[in-house]
Amino acid sequence: MELSGSSQIFDAAFHPTADLLATALISGGIEVWKLPTAGDDDDGSAADDESDVVLSLSYHTGACRAVRYFGDGRLLSISADQSWAIVGEDGRVAHHAQRAHSSSLNKLELVDEFTFATGDDSGVVKLWDARSPKAAVLSWDAHTDFVSALQFAPNSRQLFSVAGDATLCVYDIRNAKNFYKSDDQESELTSLAVLEDRKLVVCGTDEGTLLVFKWGLWGDCSDRFPTQMDSVNTLTCLRDGRTLLAGSGSGEVCAVSLYPMRQLGKISALEDEGTVEGVALRAPVSGAQPAAVYGSNIGSDYSHRSLLATFAFSERIVLWDITDVEEALASITLQQQLAESSSSGDDDSDEDDVSDDEEQSSDGSDGAEMTKEAGGEDCSVGVGESASDDESDAVDEAAEDEADDDEGDDDEG
Repeated sequence: MELSGSSQIFDAAFHPTADLLATALISGGIEVWKLPTAGDDDDGSAADDESDVVLSLSYHTGACRAVRYFGDGRLLSISADQSWAIVGEDGRVAHHAQRAHSSSLNKLELVDEFTFATGDDSGVVKLWDARSPKAAVLSWDAHTDFVSALQFAPNSRQLFSVAGDATLCVYDIRNAKNFYKSDDQESELTSLAVLEDRKLVVCGTDEGTLLVFKWGLWGDCSDRFPTQMDSVNTLTCLRDGRTLLAGSGSGEVCAVSLYPMRQLGKISALEDEGTVEGVALRAPVSGAQPAAVYGSNIGSDYSHRSLLATFAFSERIVLWDITDVEEALASITLQQQLAESSSSGDDDSDEDDVSDDEEQSSDGSDGAEMTKEAGGEDCSVGVGESASDDESDAVDEAAEDEADDDEGDDDEG
């Protein structure tokens, strides 16, 4: 399924329960789309003409660069006009913090139902409480270039950022003095994925390499994984906690597994755009019911599905139903875990598993063989090797079957 905004799209976010997608526009506006009724077409994809804009907002004077939904449905946005704002489910602006930064705001990350972080073009990161919007709770000036990604780790209460100055920063949100900064990684860091359960942080670069940091060892990356992508513009972790979706400069979204590190296959593509600048992912929501949002009764037909929104810096955003793809990838990573467990004996500590797998991936040696069916195909891959053509084909086939518009036919193995 494809949506066309009124101007270039900078960011997108799904509503937590309703079938709504908010898009941030270069014009400064925000458009909230109602997703069409699921399964309108014979091929299972939704009909484009069922989509419409249920809310248009235009309170920012500069480009709207990011949007996020709080769990209760409030919409948070940031802008190049140095401000952030919160809109309630009635469509009215509840807070609009002017001059929140001295530079244009660039990135946004939610911490909890009231707290969030913002990063700007000068490298400054601030923590805010929506209940006291007049001043930031904490502020850090650690980066020397624009903030390219932010992510929060709830268990450790740490905030992570990467920037154009080729560094990773880690902040303790309980104490502004407690923060760490990595060495120069010699390549612009463009994206970020925090895998807190696995004690790993993965950074994407403008050269297509993934940098892996072990938890607490923030000085330098412990491993480098060259991918087949020319750049890694965005990273998102799936629910299995081991598989990443990477948006590339070549217009593809690829699945990448960690330890063993390998590129599993292509999930979707924006071939006409030439690049993927951002993605939004919504996991299935249990018990979601139709609700009145922005004065309209909005359904929840997609609440049991995994949805992926992909966009470049254009007016177009493409939605994909990746439910079956996610299940296939989860099965593949489960087989990886079983192979790792078998090879490591009775030692099941995460640190030892990471260390063993890192040795295999770093020296390129072959590991234990594993076999998995995905998308109706048999896949056989050695731990620590690059993904085989059969495995990539299987992932591609599952993605092709689940695509929500005719562009899914482009995702052939």
